[in-house]
Amino acid sequence: MSEQPRFPSSSPQRGLRGRWSDDHFTLAWMLIAVVTCVMAIVAPGFLVQPLWTPLHAIALGVVSNGIFQWSWFFSRGLLHFPLAGVARYSTFVRIVVLNVGIMALFAAMWTGNVPTALTATVLICAAGVHQGVVLAVEAHRAKGNRYAPMVRYYAVAFFLFVLTCLIGGLLAYEMMASRVPAWLVAYADGIAVAHSIIGVGGWAGITILGTVVTLGLSMLHARQDSRALTSAQSALPLFLAAVVVASIGGVAGLPIMVGCGVLAFLAAAVGGIVAPLWRSFGVRKRSSHAVWPLLAGLVWTIVLLAAFAVEAFVAESVSVVRTEIIDQLGVFLAAGIGQIFVASLAYLVPVAIGGGPTVQRVGDVAVSFLWPVRLMVRNAALVLLLLGGAVGGGISGTVRTYLLVIVVATYAVDVVLVAFSAVRQLIAKRTKLEAKAIAKGRNMTMMKSTEKKAEGGND
Repeated sequence: MSEQPRFPSSSPQRGLRGRWSDDHFTLAWMLIAVVTCVMAIVAPGFLVQPLWTPLHAIALGVVSNGIFQWSWFFSRGLLHFPLAGVARYSTFVRIVVLNVGIMALFAAMWTGNVPTALTATVLICAAGVHQGVVLAVEAHRAKGNRYAPMVRYYAVAFFLFVLTCLIGGLLAYEMMASRVPAWLVAYADGIAVAHSIIGVGGWAGITILGTVVTLGLSMLHARQDSRALTSAQSALPLFLAAVVVASIGGVAGLPIMVGCGVLAFLAAAVGGIVAPLWRSFGVRKRSSHAVWPLLAGLVWTIVLLAAFAVEAFVAESVSVVRTEIIDQLGVFLAAGIGQIFVASLAYLVPVAIGGGPTVQRVGDVAVSFLWPVRLMVRNAALVLLLLGGAVGGGISGTVRTYLLVIVVATYAVDVVLVAFSAVRQLIAKRTKLEAKAIAKGRNMTMMKSTEKKAEGGND
């Protein structure tokens, strides 16, 4: 057993321009995702691309911004590499380039403009390549650091991010171009399956699983399981191989190969990541409230991946697999990745803002407001949605709409509370710093007064 890693908090000098300032992008996309999801559920006719828009607002806007920012935060905390000079500005430039590319892609998809879509793809890929290369270089330099393999998770995930974005650009071209090669039309379903597997399983999945190794134990306030890092390091090649197998199966039109890849990914996740975390969960003394949505998200992910693998095994073609992905991706994002993401934010935002235990508690109290209610309501609605779909239309369209709105509403409350907790904690932190500055000034004044009196007495 060894100590859990310490993650950096924003320094007093950085203030509002520090760690939380970068997260304004993620928060903005969370708000956009909530709005687009509500519109897609309640009034899809008023939304351009009513299926593509909310899914990519979540996957590209929320999840990708979060991964860009927090993978950098974690890597700095694990490897302790400096952030100064050009490096400090390049991190912000990457986020700006990423978001310019995402907004350009949305505009292109809404207007059917192929050149803009391809330009957006280049911008998004450029941001991913740069951060992936930087993290790979830092992990290579820190060979002796026991956490370097965890940063390699991020480097591999960024490689897969670039790959899935390139495939996405190809699909956008197939959707909007006036003249499309025959081979692209023929393989469109398989390419779309590969795009989803690489994006969800490779980009988001590998990043989240690599983070859970250290973040989950930090949430549990537990010491690192001696086998956790070793098993996680061994699991990374298995994750990559599983994603490759499932993606090739999609492109080759072999649903059974897709199912084998998904099952292999699931087995590696349970054996290499979830099992060590569960052992620590059993011996914890105390834990953050964020542990529970994290565990709920992991359980949903395991259940839904297993169900999808079974459906892939019995599917007649990759077209059926693509249809299953379209039908289930929203629930998967809401039940699995979404809960893990908000759990991570609920824990990390107070830690990143910092200010000491007392100040951090201010943020924790705000973000944990009625968390058991939010957790139970969201997961009850998700269970009803899953059961309704499993029995083949067992719930009416109106009830389904209400359940979806409930799920989105719980996430809307999460977004508001994360923002509110950050503001409260920043105010408390600033008040504390001002009080320290005033106290320091008084002490200096008293010292000078004492020195003058001493000099007068000597005279």
